[in-house]
Amino acid sequence: TVKIDKDETIKEAPRVNINMSGKFLPYKGW
Repeated sequence: TVKIDKDETIKEAPRVNINMSGKFLPYKGW
């Protein structure tokens, strides 16, 4: 998995993101 900063991830994928733990979270789930 590619590790991306949370802010960058939200901008890049406003649907479903993968955090550093590998868990799928909703775009506003941070």
